[in-house]
Amino acid sequence: SRMLPPVLASFAPIIHGVANTNAKVTVMQNGYKIYETTVPPGAFAIDDLSPSGYGSDLIVTIEEADGTKRTFSQPFSSVVQMLRPGVGRWDISAGQVLKDSIQDEPNLFQASYYYGLNNYLTGYTGIQLTDNNYTAGLLGLGMNTPVGAFSVDVTHSNVSIPDDKTYQGQSYRISWNKLFENTSTSLNIAAYRYSTQHYLGLNDALTLIDEVEHPEQDLEPKSMRNYSRMKNQVTVSINQPLKFEKKDYGSFYLSGSWSDYWASGQNSTNYSIGYSNSASWGSYSISAQRSLNEDGQTDDSIYLSFTIPIENLLDTDHRSSGFQSIDTQLNSDFKGNNQLNISSSGYSDTNRISYSVNTGYMMNKSSDDLSYIGGHASYESPWGTLSGSASASSDNSRQFSLNTDGGFVLHSGGLTFSNDSFSDSDTLAVIQAPGAKGARINYGNSTVDRWSYGVTSALSPYHENRIALDINDLENDVELKSTSTVAIPRQGAVVFADFETVQGQSAIMNIVRSDGKNIPFAEDIYDEQNNIIGNVGQGGQAFVHGIEQEENIRITWIEEGKPVSCFAHYQQNTASEKIAQSIILNGLRCQIQ
Repeated sequence: SRMLPPVLASFAPIIHGVANTNAKVTVMQNGYKIYETTVPPGAFAIDDLSPSGYGSDLIVTIEEADGTKRTFSQPFSSVVQMLRPGVGRWDISAGQVLKDSIQDEPNLFQASYYYGLNNYLTGYTGIQLTDNNYTAGLLGLGMNTPVGAFSVDVTHSNVSIPDDKTYQGQSYRISWNKLFENTSTSLNIAAYRYSTQHYLGLNDALTLIDEVEHPEQDLEPKSMRNYSRMKNQVTVSINQPLKFEKKDYGSFYLSGSWSDYWASGQNSTNYSIGYSNSASWGSYSISAQRSLNEDGQTDDSIYLSFTIPIENLLDTDHRSSGFQSIDTQLNSDFKGNNQLNISSSGYSDTNRISYSVNTGYMMNKSSDDLSYIGGHASYESPWGTLSGSASASSDNSRQFSLNTDGGFVLHSGGLTFSNDSFSDSDTLAVIQAPGAKGARINYGNSTVDRWSYGVTSALSPYHENRIALDINDLENDVELKSTSTVAIPRQGAVVFADFETVQGQSAIMNIVRSDGKNIPFAEDIYDEQNNIIGNVGQGGQAFVHGIEQEENIRITWIEEGKPVSCFAHYQQNTASEKIAQSIILNGLRCQIQ
């Protein structure tokens, strides 16, 4: 899927229509224009849409050359299984199951395939095989309909339990996703699953096989008769922004799940509710959660959070660096366990240094109350990220930690370190920019080092990537002929990006002709070696690069059909004014010859 263009990486329907003349076609979603094009007379198809979110129908308007308009609606709702028509996606993996709770870890092979059949249907299938007699197959369908997106699938499992028999069963699942445009209510997932009595998922099958082969003493031997596994499950998640008459009152969410189980006959319930909003003084949120486990035990919690920007507390302008806000969190489980935490974080002007401090107090029902304090700091160095933290609490415990994170690339030009961490599957670019020490790569924290090399891992394989250098932090007086280049790498590739530079002192020259006339605009300026070092700007001011301590310059142009040249002498002075890295050379008289 990484090889697909970004526009094809997510689901969107293909819009078909007919234009009677040269027409303009506009596609709207949620009141916003997301696509516009012109089409010739005849049938057309739009297959490169990039809609937002999981739902909200697309409103298509065809405006003919005479101004007449026709409008129709294209249903659009999506679940994660949906693909564009004609697009396929497959995944294959093989390896060993690593699970701490089982003693025998079997080998596993699994594969899946998805294919977009048309605007409304996506089919998918999958298989799982282990070498300890477990097999499962999946067949499903994703559907885009006017009333939302659905997915329906069935999984069939076959497992042989040692000293028992082979069990076969099915698990049926249906899910629904819908955005209700009138109220902006997002029903993200509403799923129902039913598993027959003899169905076992991979995790349950491996656990049961292991418990049968390695029974614990003094416990009833495990079997399908007494092994608790899921029978029914329902999950719901709703998000609701609270906007009325263009006023924003925050947002609200509600989520919950319910499950019951074969063998044990027990059930479990989880649900949570939350609200968040912003005010003139900052922002706040509150949430509550309740869980009922299989044994009927209840676990409740409530969480309250406030964030107040420092600028609001001090009544100052926006802070570009330093501590940014004060964050306060309170939570309780309604059983005598309560906690208060206050923290603040900030960063330096260059974002290379970040830091945070926190303090808090815990009230514990079954133990002594506890107060604590801590801090964390990190530095983005050219060789990697260095970080450290320290904390102390009233029970006399102390904690200290140091950490470093980064990477390096060995290439033909040497060894280059990066503060990005990456693996052998990441796609990298090695940048070479002679003399451009300190230049930021892609406006991040990776920079060109003193040996003129830099590394970035912020590349997407099989796509066009723009690699750019930010010259604002250059430590040397260097001119880049180009500040960006383009690369289209494969996954795991290391590509080279060469930037041509001109090194040497730069200067702003104010040049006047000996005859009092103006030097023509944009004429080249030559040094004694006949190299072009700059151009004449307006009013005889010129920006030049790579100048010597003392030298003559020449400017040549055509005047009244004849070549004319003038010569000027300059000499750098330690007392010369500067703008950034460039010195200012005033009053250079260019003698006409």
